[in-house]
Amino acid sequence: MNRAQRLSIQWLFASFLCCVAVTASAQMPSPETEAFTSNNKEARAQALSGLAHYRAGRYAEAIAAYKCALDLAPNDAGLYNNLGNAFANLHLYSEATAALQRAVKLNPSFALAYFNLGSVYDQTNRPTEAIAALTQALALNSTFTKARVEVCELRLALEQNTEAIACYKNLLPLAPSDAKAHTNFGIVLVRLKRYKEAIAALQETTRRFPTHAEAYNVLGSALIETKCYKEAVVALTRALEIDPSHEAAHFNLALAQLAVQNKVAALEQYAFLKHWNAALAQQLYEVIYGTRLLSAGRK
Repeated sequence: MNRAQRLSIQWLFASFLCCVAVTASAQMPSPETEAFTSNNKEARAQALSGLAHYRAGRYAEAIAAYKCALDLAPNDAGLYNNLGNAFANLHLYSEATAALQRAVKLNPSFALAYFNLGSVYDQTNRPTEAIAALTQALALNSTFTKARVEVCELRLALEQNTEAIACYKNLLPLAPSDAKAHTNFGIVLVRLKRYKEAIAALQETTRRFPTHAEAYNVLGSALIETKCYKEAVVALTRALEIDPSHEAAHFNLALAQLAVQNKVAALEQYAFLKHWNAALAQQLYEVIYGTRLLSAGRK
């Protein structure tokens, strides 16, 4: 199960089944480094050739060039980092892992290589090892924002909510323009049932990022939790004005509409979902006609 799947989550609320879809994908390794340590001119020429191939998307040629360079400079951590990146872009993850592990063994202070290794672990569904590698990257470079983003998203995906809250509190001052990070912070607050804080944070997020549909969707979910149904309808309607295809917002809007006794409007959301997400439409159908609502009410 990849991170995008892990982050497609469903919550059973006190009165409703509320689905919040958080899309995310693991970072591919960072761009290649030119930090080659070898003084061998031939090795450096091959390394720069590999770099040019990599930047042009010719990953097989990049691998061949880096291997030639490593024949001449077998202890160059930068070359192993770049080789690992090229393997990863061809989805050759075993080879990528081996190369990046070699890079950090040769240079234990190589923050970028730890980041790239963590990204490959993430790609291969090894989240605990990914967090460890990314945390090491942060220990070596506390301002490595991309590494902190990765750790926070992994904590969120694994529902390590206490750790995720701490992670996002550290991240947000470093990433003031990251709408997704601010929204994810709201998601964690909702998971922890800190609804007033979540609503305040998400209202600020929608003020700062007025075209970020997911922030409105999560805000609507939090408002449903606090029985502010009319306000939830407003937030979720706004989410759909921004992104009419947002399936979770259609689902959540239907829940809010049911709560204000507008079954006809809820059925309109069902009609949309029936064409685009049959499984979610079936869940909504069960809510509308009672079976899912009664089940959720007993949780």
